[in-house]
Amino acid sequence: MSEEHAFLVPIRERPEEDGPRLIFADYLDERNDPRGTFIRIQCALAQLGDDDPRRDKLREQERFLLEANRHLWTAPFRGLTNAEEFHRGFVETVNIEARVFLMRAEELFELTPVRHVCLLDVAGLIHEVTDSPYLARLTELSIGKQHLGESLARAIAESPHIAGLHTLRLGRNRLGDGGVEALARSPNLARLKKLDLGENAVGDLGARAIALSPWLSNLETLEMPINEIGFGGMEWLAASTRLPRLTSLGLAQNRVGTLRGFPFNGDPTPPRLRALDLAENGINPTSLGTLIASPYVQALDYLDLNRNHLGNAGLETLAGSELLRSMAMLFLNSNQIGDEGACSLANSPYIENLTVLDLGYNPLHDAGARALLESGPLRRLKKLGVPHLGLTQQMRRALHARFGTSLR
Repeated sequence: MSEEHAFLVPIRERPEEDGPRLIFADYLDERNDPRGTFIRIQCALAQLGDDDPRRDKLREQERFLLEANRHLWTAPFRGLTNAEEFHRGFVETVNIEARVFLMRAEELFELTPVRHVCLLDVAGLIHEVTDSPYLARLTELSIGKQHLGESLARAIAESPHIAGLHTLRLGRNRLGDGGVEALARSPNLARLKKLDLGENAVGDLGARAIALSPWLSNLETLEMPINEIGFGGMEWLAASTRLPRLTSLGLAQNRVGTLRGFPFNGDPTPPRLRALDLAENGINPTSLGTLIASPYVQALDYLDLNRNHLGNAGLETLAGSELLRSMAMLFLNSNQIGDEGACSLANSPYIENLTVLDLGYNPLHDAGARALLESGPLRRLKKLGVPHLGLTQQMRRALHARFGTSLR
């Protein structure tokens, strides 16, 4: 065993700890190897909050070191993986073909403490992959764009090696409601914190299966874009007592605004969702009224309504809703909102906590922009998106002077 290899053993055995990594960084520092500094920087970044003022400088140092050394540091992975990503100083995320993973997994895990594998070309190898004991070393697994259908979901649900997963991404696999029901019934997914089921032809039955799952109580983030979920499916997920930690729900490009689906008929629960993405859901003023009246969305601080059909009438309805009281980030891009709608929002008594507001790609002119500029309640706004066209340069400069952001 080489001297450097001896340092890697405890790192692989205790990948969640920084201690073994920083000991290795000391060893590298003594040999003037820049990887030591890189490990320290990434370990520090992993501990800092998004708003920490130290992040920008550390990010710049990280970028410089990675650009200068990536070719050397990823050399051992050539012919084995691609799209390697470093975390806390080591390659932890890789893309790898399923057949290569089955043949060379031991070699891969000898090189680095892999935590996230994105498997490619899985067709025909589903059961071999899900039978691999090396899956037990992962906290994150991605199998996307394989169009493998319900059989993929069932094989994963039945695998005894996935119990350590915190994140599972199965986008674009045609799982359908049946596949989602198989996942929802699996006790092997009890540790999941994030589940991505985008573009899988899932409707309200699949949404309800997740909402009623006895095994997904640790789920915090659920992403289900480009599916067929209606308003009822959304409420099942938002109101489920079986999902007490779910705070972020992504339903972009579904049917929340056009199909009611299975109505929720369970016991009322306090609102817990903090982030809700309903971009491109066919939401109009009428369906918006239904949405904002739901008791299960009243605690939101992030709401994405981009590319819907709100218009000025929808903005007037939204501006009069106490739903906005807790809102920090509101996205209204591409909604046919004109000056009248902007004025309604600017005069709302409930927008005092907004820090980000996106009104880009709407038919706004100076009159609506002036209402935003002179709005007293928008005193916390830090980022404002406005259209490329329709505003004078003088108005753009005035908005920039007040809100201090680059405008579209």
